[in-house]
Amino acid sequence: MKQLLKLKFKPLAITWIVLSLLWLGNMGLAAEETVLTFKEMKPNKKKSIVIDPSPDTVSIVDINSKVLISVNRKVVWEKAVEFAGIKDPQKHLDDIAHLTELLNKEADILALMKADKGLTKEQREKKLDEFSRKMKDLLKFLMEDDTYRDLVNKAFEAEAEADTESYDMAYRQIFVLVGRRLRELSQNLENIYAGVNFRMGGWLVRKPAGKDPVHIEGFDTIEEGEFYQYPSFTMPTTEEARKKFNEFKNAADRFEEGGFKALLNVEENIKRLNDLMVAELKNVVDCWRNAITTIRDTIIQEGKDLQFPKTKTFQAKVEDLMKIIKDLRDASEILEKSPADLVTHIQVMNDIRELIANLKTTVDYFLDNFAVMETEIRENLKKLTAKAKAVLREQLDNIHKNCYTGLKNLAEGIVKETTSFLSQFNKGFYMLDEHAKAALELGDKVDSFMINEIPETGILDLRRTGTRKEGDSIYVKAVFEKKPAGETKPFVIGDKTLVLYKIVSINVKLGMIFADPFKNEGLALTRKFQAAPSYSVLLKIGNRKSLIYNQFIRLSFGLNVAALDFNQDSNYELGLGVVISAFKDYLQFGVGRNMQFDRWYWFFGIQLPWGSITVPTTSGGATPE
Repeated sequence: MKQLLKLKFKPLAITWIVLSLLWLGNMGLAAEETVLTFKEMKPNKKKSIVIDPSPDTVSIVDINSKVLISVNRKVVWEKAVEFAGIKDPQKHLDDIAHLTELLNKEADILALMKADKGLTKEQREKKLDEFSRKMKDLLKFLMEDDTYRDLVNKAFEAEAEADTESYDMAYRQIFVLVGRRLRELSQNLENIYAGVNFRMGGWLVRKPAGKDPVHIEGFDTIEEGEFYQYPSFTMPTTEEARKKFNEFKNAADRFEEGGFKALLNVEENIKRLNDLMVAELKNVVDCWRNAITTIRDTIIQEGKDLQFPKTKTFQAKVEDLMKIIKDLRDASEILEKSPADLVTHIQVMNDIRELIANLKTTVDYFLDNFAVMETEIRENLKKLTAKAKAVLREQLDNIHKNCYTGLKNLAEGIVKETTSFLSQFNKGFYMLDEHAKAALELGDKVDSFMINEIPETGILDLRRTGTRKEGDSIYVKAVFEKKPAGETKPFVIGDKTLVLYKIVSINVKLGMIFADPFKNEGLALTRKFQAAPSYSVLLKIGNRKSLIYNQFIRLSFGLNVAALDFNQDSNYELGLGVVISAFKDYLQFGVGRNMQFDRWYWFFGIQLPWGSITVPTTSGGATPE
């Protein structure tokens, strides 16, 4: 009998070891499956593009595409079992699959166990080996469970002591155990059916308009938005083209007269910068500086062992403000005194942008933490002399009446005046942070599904989400909710951010180029570069993997048509060239030919990205670029 049992378990043990090693090896190779997977589909085309489903990876889709969203039911089941509090959910589901398969093969397995006294020893051993292979999953499962392992051992022991060569009874008892265990596991799943709902919703995230729910076919009853096909070909209207052309013509004339300094209107911008950022800000900061210094000096003179950490931090922040003011003043002086070269001006304006951002952060600290500092001081007043108390109260009142209000009003003015300035740098892809994602709630129009009723796919037609721009994003999330709804906070089991861009487009751009002929003989040029208004017809090709490329680099190729005046007679000559554009068309390079003088020239073109730098209008005013 013992030899017979060894024959049964030896192949099982070897098989189990091999399978275990293979399984452990595959664990490290297999990519983690996600609840949601995505494909980009071109309208009216069968071709689709697989999108990286990882929630940690931001993916890019064409702004006019359809997105096929698939729900991986296997992963949903695993998440649902885990959500229901069942330990080791994958094993739970695998056990059900194994047990169901074993019960389906019960008759086949028992048939192998029928004793046949006419079999030879070799035939009997062959049958036992076949039996062992069919039973390895069952035995493995049962022997890993303490309760069932004991029952299995007892069943085998009872049969081993019986005077019979038939093992039907032992294995019939084992199958009874299998059925019992299957019912237990199935009951757990029925509890999940009854207690967990699945919901999935999406939002179009615009900057700065907000977040609007979008319709995902099959998962909600949200009304589709206005049909909007983002244009693949853009060009200015006739009136816009005329106005822009005149603006760049006048800008080119100013460049001829005064160079880059005149073009950038440096004097006007310096005056605004000094008036708002330096003079007014210094008065307010001096108010804080004097008040905080007086408070600190009074505390020190008391000579008591007092702790004012927040007050000390405020004093350091005041010095930070003073340094920012000094840096702003230095920057404005550089703009005023520097040679009229574009590179210096661009570098300084970028430094000013960073200083303004730091200024806003520091001012926000003052406004947000003043109450904490005031509480700290007032709590320690009782430890001071009457004279010191009077001084501190006076300074706190001064801060309330003058310093705090002045800083608050000035901060609002700074934000208002610099919004345009900073927004030129912040224009880009707009996505939700983790707090904003968590705050989004699925509305009543988002359907709720039992786990076994979840649709396999849903379609999100981006053209039906209303007006949108490049850099806007779609955020999709799937959640579990326990019944009854609203009793507990939804549990996010999958989400994804898709950023919208036009992958391929053609654009007509108006701008200004600076042309330099390869040969100047016979030309009446007064400068190395001649400024000229121009049109560029550009083919733009986006990238599906890089946000930075799409938003800030985006190479374009095309043709350039310029209005040149190489002989300075105010009669324009036609210039035709090829151009490469990058950095959102802020920078262009190319080669062209003056068709009238039959001269080749190279050129570069720029667009000025700052709201505080202006291009003169035909009426003598200034219009932000």
